Amino acid sequence: MELLDFWNKEDTFMEFLGEDLIRPLLFGLAASTLILLLIAWVFDLVIFLLIFLPLSYLYILIGLLRFRNKMKRLPLCRISRDVLILNYDQNVLPWDSISRIVHNSSKKRMRVYYCQKKTRFSLLKDRCTGLDLKWAADRNGLINALKRIAEDNNIPFEEFVD
Repeated sequence: MELLDFWNKEDTFMEFLGEDLIRPLLFGLAASTLILLLIAWVFDLVIFLLIFLPLSYLYILIGLLRFRNKMKRLPLCRISRDVLILNYDQNVLPWDSISRIVHNSSKKRMRVYYCQKKTRFSLLKDRCTGLDLKWAADRNGLINALKRIAEDNNIPFEEFVD
């Protein structure tokens, strides 16, 4: 008997690449990518829950403890002839730099506007800092002292109610 040869069709190799090789490779690549992303997401979630979240709570707790100690050690506001010291010694303002003081009695809040030298980093000349009077022990005494010294230094003291 004579030997018979059977050949493939013309584009068989391309069909083999398309159906039998490339599609499973793409599916495997997509599946492995999704699995790796899922593992990375779980790993990130574990890192967030075990490291970042407790550290952020610890950071907030330490900040609150430091602020509580600062509230116990330092006064809310210090007034002298030369300077006005606000917010537990955070803002030290000379009287000649203060442009006006605004008191909002309904919100129990005071804003002190002051001038600063114009630098290349700040475009604003007037800045303000707030003073929360909710927990001030002698609120009326503080307001009267600020009014008196503001009048002595020719600083406008505005008072309004919302």
